[in-house]
Amino acid sequence: MALLELADVSKSYTRGSFWGRKEWYAVFANVHLIVEAGASVGLLGRSGTGKSTLGRIALGLEEPDQGEARFRGRALHTLKGLDYLEFRRNVQVVFQNALGSVNP
Repeated sequence: MALLELADVSKSYTRGSFWGRKEWYAVFANVHLIVEAGASVGLLGRSGTGKSTLGRIALGLEEPDQGEARFRGRALHTLKGLDYLEFRRNVQVVFQNALGSVNP
């Protein structure tokens, strides 16, 4: 069983002004990612491709429009109490300034 899985995850946002017409744009669609226990994952790409959004979904900080983020087979949005605390203890983030974020 995967430690963390993003299954067919999609995310869209609206853009436009308060007074103007809002339009939806897809950040990414149908992303599938499996992270096994003990693995390290680096997410690379151009600016604006959804790396931070995908990271927020994997951390449970944001909900996908479609698909599901799972920790040890359980959907993140269903984790409560001690299960949620276990998830938070097992997930770490290295922010974009990797050299300043990692202890050599």
